Amino acid sequence: MSGNFKGVQSVIREVHPAVLCVHCSAHSLNLTLAHSSNIHHIRNCIGTIKSVGNFIKISAKRTELLKNKIKEFLPQTKWTKLTSMCENRWVKNHDGMLRFSEIYKPIVATLEELQLFVDIKTSSKALQLYKCVTTSEFIIKSDFSIYSDFINVDELPSELKLWKRKWIAFKDVDRPHIAVEALNYCNPKLFANIHFLLKVLATLPVSTATLERTFSTLKHVKTFLRNSTGQERLTGLALLSVHRDVTVNPDEVLNQFALQKDRNILLV
Repeated sequence: MSGNFKGVQSVIREVHPAVLCVHCSAHSLNLTLAHSSNIHHIRNCIGTIKSVGNFIKISAKRTELLKNKIKEFLPQTKWTKLTSMCENRWVKNHDGMLRFSEIYKPIVATLEELQLFVDIKTSSKALQLYKCVTTSEFIIKSDFSIYSDFINVDELPSELKLWKRKWIAFKDVDRPHIAVEALNYCNPKLFANIHFLLKVLATLPVSTATLERTFSTLKHVKTFLRNSTGQERLTGLALLSVHRDVTVNPDEVLNQFALQKDRNILLV
């Protein structure tokens, strides 16, 4: 996209030499976060998480080992593997870091067992990553002291317990899944500290890098055998590939497809 020789910006500059190439907000945010801290342990945190994810996912045996460790340590969790860390999607990195934090103990146990493997490359790499993720510099406890001018840090733990207790009786479908939904249900008089933190979370810079997923998705969808696929069908396949978290009911699809026009075969 931003290559100086074969990127889109070079093609546009051939027509308009004075045009400026500006990164999207998510890319700019990612670069800012990567270079804003002078503490090298924080700067290297995402890189360490990426290395652990790539090391485990590159082997089916390691992936299966992590899956078994997750079942052993966290039988109630829904996660079975690590998520990928993307270069241009900070939201994806955020999800990856949250999942890494939730299944941290199974990951450490997996790296410990991989150190006993006969393969020298596997055992040595597992030892290096194990030392990286178990250092005190890497394990950073959540600290809200930076907001001490706006919230009461001492009251926050008890407030979080009450907030959690409030949603225990609700099913997962009825609970808020994004910051804006949670903010609508949060009473600022009862949960003043949580209300402020939710406002901070909800007002993070809006990302435009999500749109860039279509470029990488097209490489997987529009293959050589599907080169003659029409625009409408290609758009539908791309949407299905991008939004994999959306559950599609086959019966509803067949009913909608059958009601569009008369066909020779009775589908329903």
